[in-house]
Amino acid sequence: MEYFPYVNHERITDGPGAVVRLTDSLNLRMIMAVAPHLNFTYTIREPEDCLWGLEASGGNWTGIVGTLQYEKADFSMDLTLTPQRAAIVEYGRVYIGEEMAILSLKPRPLPEYLALFRPLEGTVWVSMVAGVMVWSLTLWALLRIIQTGAEKHPMKLTRALFYGWGLLLEDTPFDPPDSVTGQLMLGVWLLVCLVLRTSYTSSLTSHLVVQGESAAINDMETLGRLHGEEGRQRGAPYKVRLDAAVQRLLDAGLVAFWMNDVITQHLREIRRESHADASTAMATSTPEGDSEQTVLRLVHLQATFYILCLGYAAAACSFLVEQVPLR
Repeated sequence: MEYFPYVNHERITDGPGAVVRLTDSLNLRMIMAVAPHLNFTYTIREPEDCLWGLEASGGNWTGIVGTLQYEKADFSMDLTLTPQRAAIVEYGRVYIGEEMAILSLKPRPLPEYLALFRPLEGTVWVSMVAGVMVWSLTLWALLRIIQTGAEKHPMKLTRALFYGWGLLLEDTPFDPPDSVTGQLMLGVWLLVCLVLRTSYTSSLTSHLVVQGESAAINDMETLGRLHGEEGRQRGAPYKVRLDAAVQRLLDAGLVAFWMNDVITQHLREIRRESHADASTAMATSTPEGDSEQTVLRLVHLQATFYILCLGYAAAACSFLVEQVPLR
C-alpha cells in the first residue's frame, strides 16, 4: 500500500495482488540495507483488496492483515499497530513515530449583520427577554393588588410591558406609578437596565471595530500517535534477526536521516516539475483588524439599518391595520 514517505511504489502488473516496484521511500532504503545483510530476496505485492486491514465476520481479516493471516505473505512493509491487529499478526521493532496534526480552515470573518447580537451570548439574550417579561408581569400584578381606583393612570398589562422595554431601550415612559411599591420596582429595574446597557455598549464598540472570526480547533486531546511497524506472520523464524537489523539502523541514526532525506528529495522533485520560481514575492495584505484605527463604515452598521427597516415595516403594517374600519 502506498503511504509516502514510508512506502512509495509503481505497479509492474495489473489486477488484484499486483506486483509493484518500490520507489524512493523510507522502507525502500531500509530493505535495501537489510536484505544484503540477512541474505534474502523479496517480491512486493499489493493486497488483493487494496485495504490495510479490517476485521470481518468469523475472525477473518481483510487487506494486509488478512494476507498475513492466511500466510500469503511473510511480512508487510508498514502497518499501524492496534490491539486487534496485534492479536492476529506479530509486530516487529517500532522504527518511526508519526505525529498527528489537525488541519482546519483559517477562521473566517463573522457576518457583520450579527454585530449587534455578538456582544452578549445567547443565554444572556434569553435571560434578558425573560427578565423584562417577569418584571412587567410582576409590576402589573402588584399594582392590581394594591389598586384603589384613585390612580390617574391605572396600570394595564400592555402598559407594564412597554414600561419594561422602554426603560431597557433608554426610552423612558411617561406617568410613572403613583404607589411606593411601583416606584421601588421601577428604581430596581432602572439599576438593572443601567448595568445591562453599560455592558452591552462597551462590548458593542469593540465588536464593531474588530471584526469577529469563527472558532478554530486548538487542541488535539482526542487524537493519539500512529507508529510505523512491520507486520509478520506469527512465529516467523527470522523475527529476531530482522528486529536486530532494524535496531542497528535506529542506533546508527539512519532511519531519521533517511526520513528527512526522502521528504527533501520529494519536495525538490515537485519544485522541479512545476518550475516554481522561488524568487517570486507573495503579495501580503494587512488585515483590517491589525490597523491601529478602524473607521466604521456602512458594512459595520448594516445590522442597525436592517432593524430600522424592520421597524418601519412593522409601523407601516400597524398603520394600515388601524386604517381598516372595524365592522
